[in-house]
Amino acid sequence: GSSAAVAHDAMNKFFRFNVPVIYSDDIVLQRMSCMNCNDDDVVVLISHTGRTKSLVELAQLARENDAMVIALTSAGTPLAREATLAITLDVPEDTDIYMPMVSRLAQLTVIDVLATGFTLRRGAKFRDNLKRVKEALKESRFDKELLIRSDDR
Repeated sequence: GSSAAVAHDAMNKFFRFNVPVIYSDDIVLQRMSCMNCNDDDVVVLISHTGRTKSLVELAQLARENDAMVIALTSAGTPLAREATLAITLDVPEDTDIYMPMVSRLAQLTVIDVLATGFTLRRGAKFRDNLKRVKEALKESRFDKELLIRSDDR
């Protein structure tokens, strides 16, 4: 569903932290990943409604393999009940009728807060590593100053 874009954003952030991350929007790959989980793994499942049967099944499968399951979802949902840890967002948005917007923004905000907390807990050495990653990406972009100067002509 629409929460897949949020999951992709989370993968992009945590990948930069040198954390092994697997993201797939393919349910077969998701099931295989959960089958290969163990007690060293954390599975993060994101669903505003918390009623998507395949995600609830993934949570069950991951827990059967001793993984910690974190669900970013609404309170009182099947997914929240199946998770080891449920981070609940109570956003008054009926996604059965409307395209999700507020719920997706709330989910993205939580991912950003988690990423910031993760960075702060890791300390200065870790933040230096993030700076090196950003520096390495610089070569893939046009220089902002050169673009501004060329626009002034």
